Amino acid sequence: MFFFNLTLALGQGAGDFLSLQERLIEVFDENEDAIVRVKGAFEEENESGEEEVVLKIGTGFFISREGHILASATRTYGAIRIWVEHRGVDYSAELLGSDNVNNLALLRLVTLPPDFSVIRMGETPDLPEIGTMAVSLAYYLDFDVAPSIGYVQNYARRYGNRIFPTTFLRVSISNDLGENGAPILDLNGRLIGMKIAALPDIGASFALPSRAVMRIRDDLLFEGEVKYSWIGIEIDPERDWETGRVKIARVFEGTPAAEAGIKAGDVLLQVGEFPIHRIEDYPNASFFTRPGQFITVRIERSGEQLAYTLRVEDRPKDEPLIVTNDPGEPNTPPLSPPDGVEIQQMPDPSPRLPKATPAPVDPDPVGPPAPEGRG
Repeated sequence: MFFFNLTLALGQGAGDFLSLQERLIEVFDENEDAIVRVKGAFEEENESGEEEVVLKIGTGFFISREGHILASATRTYGAIRIWVEHRGVDYSAELLGSDNVNNLALLRLVTLPPDFSVIRMGETPDLPEIGTMAVSLAYYLDFDVAPSIGYVQNYARRYGNRIFPTTFLRVSISNDLGENGAPILDLNGRLIGMKIAALPDIGASFALPSRAVMRIRDDLLFEGEVKYSWIGIEIDPERDWETGRVKIARVFEGTPAAEAGIKAGDVLLQVGEFPIHRIEDYPNASFFTRPGQFITVRIERSGEQLAYTLRVEDRPKDEPLIVTNDPGEPNTPPLSPPDGVEIQQMPDPSPRLPKATPAPVDPDPVGPPAPEGRG
C-alpha cells in the first residue's frame, strides 16, 4: 500500500517504482549485518517487594570496526548484564556511557563477531528535509531484523509544554516492541536518525537526528559522559507580546553571560551559529555548543544590536534552560500533552527471570520517558 500510494502521488511509472524497490532492497542488504538485538537484565522489585531479574530488549547498530554499538539507554542503563545478539549468537557487551535525556547509550563488545558491517553516519550537519524517505532496520519481538519504510514528517522541538533538549525528527515509522534504538537511514544508506520514543497513536516515532547522535557519540566515546553547555542565562517561557521575540529572563552572577555584560530583559538573537527565533531554538543552540568553546552571542537592547564573545562553561545539573510558571515544580517545564491527547502508561509484560539464569525472551514496550526539558 505504501509503494502503491507513493507511485500514484508522484505519478511514477512501473520502471520508477521497481527502481525504488530495488534501492530499498539494497539498503537492507548492505546494512542488515550492522543491526543487533540488545538485551539488558535489570533487577527490579515485583508487587510483593521481592527482587526479580527483568529482561528488556531493543535494537542497536554497529558504528565502528572496533565493536562500538549505539543502543537505547532504557535498555542498557542500570542493567546488571548487557549482551547483544548478532546472527543468532550472543556477545557480551559493556556500557561505555549513556545520555538518559536523549535515550542513547554507547556499548562495546568484549568479543567481536567474525563478520559484521557498520552503519555510515550522516555526512552533513543539516537536518534531513521534510519528506525525505526513511528506512528503519529493527528487531521486532523475537523475529529477524526487518526493514520498515516511511518518511520524515516534521521536526519536533517540544511535546506539549515540555521543550526537547534538541530538535527531534518525527518519522512515519512505528516504534514497536523491541525496535527502540533502531537506526533510520536514507535511500543512500546513511544514518539520518535513531528511534528514541514511540508515538503509537499515530504509528510514528521520535528520532534523534544523526547530527545529535554524532555529538552525543563523541562525548560518550572520549569523555564517558555528555557535556552540556552553560552561559548563565534563563529564557522567558513566553515570547514578548510586542515583538514576538525571545527574551532573557535571568542572568546568573559569575557566569560567562554576566561577565560579558548580557542583562535580563535583553532580546536573544543568536547563540553561536544558531539564530534564535523561538523559545525552542535556545536549547538546540546550547546542545550543539560545547563547554570550553568561544562563541558569539547577539542580543538586542533598547533597539540596539550588540554582540558579545564569551567562553562556554559546563552547565550545572540543577540549572534549567527555560523558566516556567508551574507552581508545583518551579523552573522545570512540566510534562503535559497537547490538548486532546491523553497519556497512557503501557502495561509492562517484561518477563521475570531467575537471577542466575537471565535468558533472551519476549521484550517489553518501547519508548523512553518523555525527554527531559533541560538541554
